[in-house]
Amino acid sequence: MSSLGNKLTNLRESKNWTKTYVANLIGFNSMQKYANYEYGTREPDNETLKKLANIYDVSTDYLLDNESEKERPIWATENDVLSLDKFLESNGAMTFEGVELSKSQRERVKKILTEVFWEELKKDRDRGVR
Repeated sequence: MSSLGNKLTNLRESKNWTKTYVANLIGFNSMQKYANYEYGTREPDNETLKKLANIYDVSTDYLLDNESEKERPIWATENDVLSLDKFLESNGAMTFEGVELSKSQRERVKKILTEVFWEELKKDRDRGVR
């Protein structure tokens, strides 16, 4: 089994999903086409790879072995909104100016953003916006 196949199998099993269920999620009429990705006999095209990354909440780089971390979430997608808490508490790296932030620095960022949020909310309420 290929590395991609192993990852797809592990991700699917971690969610207790069937191959048929995943095949339906990515728009396949047959489970066999998806199963071939797990077996390593076929490789998904780029569009399918993006769909797989999205449903498993990992990056395409992770699926293609271009990342070392187990499951790096996709932070920005058109349809999903990620809570600040989930983002800051994730295992994904957060950098500023190319330097990775420590846990305490991430907590400080969270505190600052929280303060900004409440200040802006209060201003909006005072102006009758919300």
